[in-house]
Amino acid sequence: YNWSVPEDILLGDGSTDVIGSRVQLDTDLHVGKPNDGKYATFSLITDIFHNDTEVIYGNETIKVVAGSMKFSLLVGNWPWADENNGLSFGIKLMAKTRTGKDASNNPKRRQRRNNGTDSIVIEQLELGDGMFIDSPLKAIIDDEIFGDVTTTVEAATDYDGISIDWILPHFSSSLYYDPVMAEGQEKLQQQDDDDESDRQQQQNDDDIGPDEVEEEEEEEEEEKEGNSGNSLSTIYSLCTLLLLSALIS
Repeated sequence: YNWSVPEDILLGDGSTDVIGSRVQLDTDLHVGKPNDGKYATFSLITDIFHNDTEVIYGNETIKVVAGSMKFSLLVGNWPWADENNGLSFGIKLMAKTRTGKDASNNPKRRQRRNNGTDSIVIEQLELGDGMFIDSPLKAIIDDEIFGDVTTTVEAATDYDGISIDWILPHFSSSLYYDPVMAEGQEKLQQQDDDDESDRQQQQNDDDIGPDEVEEEEEEEEEEKEGNSGNSLSTIYSLCTLLLLSALIS
């Protein structure tokens, strides 16, 4: 097993802004009987984000909130015994919420779409007090195709926690999967609501015909002309309020 030293995650696009930390495990897994000599490549990348950001998953971007811990699972050249087989990858989770409570051993599930109606569906496990795990219902197989993923959750019997398993699809050369564990469910829900509101507004704008747009523009111009006499007094009032607020604080 080869562990990398922790390294900074940069914002990207040439930016030097650090948005998180990363550590990576790489190894060759022996598969099958001891003398078979069959191996698969295995990498587990763990990212911890200091800021709200977005990550690339396939041809989509997925929102992650500050404090998120993202696992990236990469498997290659698996020596399958049967072409109908898949892989199961699991974690044992023993966690405390931000109020010190144990994470729920029977988490609620809800599904949400990442961006719009045609995007990847993400299953969210609610662990309590805003802690959650996001599991995309698609894995990236052979660099371009999305394969179905099933998530199973069971209360552990030999320790105080839960066991989470992702049932991953068959692949030819490579598999990539990207679950996220984080706090801040309320913030993520608000971001989803804002995105949905923006999409609805854009849809409403697209549904408005050219004549209606011209009428709306004319009404806006008339409203601006009617309010022009009050604009200076409004600006003066706002400045006065800001000054009073600054003095009070």
